[in-house]
Amino acid sequence: MDSVLQMVGLLILVLCSAFFSISEISLAAAKNVRLQGLSEAGDQRAREVIALKANPGPMFTIVEIGVNALALAGGILGQDVFIPLYKSAFIHVLSESSADTAAFWLAYLTATLLFVLFADLIPRRYAMARPESCAILVIRPITWLNSVLKPVVWALNSCATFAMKKLGMPTHAGERVTTADVLATVNAGVKEGVIDPEERSVIENIFSLEDRTVSTAMTARDDIVYFLKNESDESIRTKVVQNPHHQFLVCEKTIDNVAGYVDSKQLLTRLVQGKRLDLTEKGLLSPVKMIPESLSMSETIEEIRNTMADFVVVINEYGEVAGLITLNDVMNTIMGEMVGLDEDAQIVKRDENSWLVEGSTSLYELENTFDLPDIEDNPPYETAGGLVMFLLRRIPKRTDKLTFGGYQFEVVDVDKNRVDQLLVTKLPKGGIPKTSPDTTADTKNQTPSGNTPQDISETH
Repeated sequence: MDSVLQMVGLLILVLCSAFFSISEISLAAAKNVRLQGLSEAGDQRAREVIALKANPGPMFTIVEIGVNALALAGGILGQDVFIPLYKSAFIHVLSESSADTAAFWLAYLTATLLFVLFADLIPRRYAMARPESCAILVIRPITWLNSVLKPVVWALNSCATFAMKKLGMPTHAGERVTTADVLATVNAGVKEGVIDPEERSVIENIFSLEDRTVSTAMTARDDIVYFLKNESDESIRTKVVQNPHHQFLVCEKTIDNVAGYVDSKQLLTRLVQGKRLDLTEKGLLSPVKMIPESLSMSETIEEIRNTMADFVVVINEYGEVAGLITLNDVMNTIMGEMVGLDEDAQIVKRDENSWLVEGSTSLYELENTFDLPDIEDNPPYETAGGLVMFLLRRIPKRTDKLTFGGYQFEVVDVDKNRVDQLLVTKLPKGGIPKTSPDTTADTKNQTPSGNTPQDISETH
């Protein structure tokens, strides 16, 4: 009868130790974001868990008291339960002293495995799988134990806090949610099939707005369709037909002297009325908003919201027009492939290992699309064409080729000394395109990320 009671007592110790193991892992691993959702749904226990996580010291003290006390009690009781059983089995084949030794070590091993498996390993893994639900279940018993053992908990917790402060160790965990935390949750959602990859792309683009400058999304200066203020009626009609935009920039003599913008509706009204198109007509032009090139995308969106126009003009540090950015540019930056048309894409995938890339593609898009080495901070170029020109150390020509970061860049088209289009091909591991000895350029260590000259080769 005594052995049966001892077995029952040992089982109770194992279950109690399992409770403390579940409490420790679940209360530590439970995420405040999910607990907040349960709290807003009306679960009072979720609020109690959040409050306890704000000051977890007493909880860990109670858990450690319980785990260590139960482990000691389990070891003592396990010896009393298992030693007689093993000794009765060994006494027939071993001497009494040998039977005592063998029974002691086997009893120790059995009790240890029992606690490790059923009081520690299994409960902890279960709590890690369902931390919030387990935390809600154990919060009330832990709170009750805290009130019962408050003097002991206070004394031990004070000693631990004092020692940690003297050692310069943090006493509270930071619960600030970072961008990396959100993106990690989104990536987990994609793996589970809860979030579509396109939706993840949108979320990543939104978080990148603060880091991206307006120059990475704007329409470049050379691609702007604009009118001169003294432009002829026939020329204006031709441009409107060929470029059906909602609004057009109007300039004095050169693009750097911006006079304002004209709405295409006003031009259409005059055409319907049979009037001649004259941009010098009083009241026809509206003022245009100008922003510096150094603004981030998030700041640019705020500027566009504060103006009635569909675009703002981007000015560089020399007071020249660097480009303009429209609402459509902003939408494409955020939504990406979900709204972007293939014919408007700056990077078009031809097959598994090659892409057509516009020379005006921003470095941000280039780095996000290709697994390139890190480009130095504040490089003296902003586009894919600028990168090629920097690596070549001269004005690029058609059919020029170079390799960088495991890719071959080939100049497909050049327009007025500006790289218009590139063919980017991924090289096999260790693959180097064939080059002629007399056409290999000396890069003189001029690479975007400090690569050695062997990392870059050029042919033409």
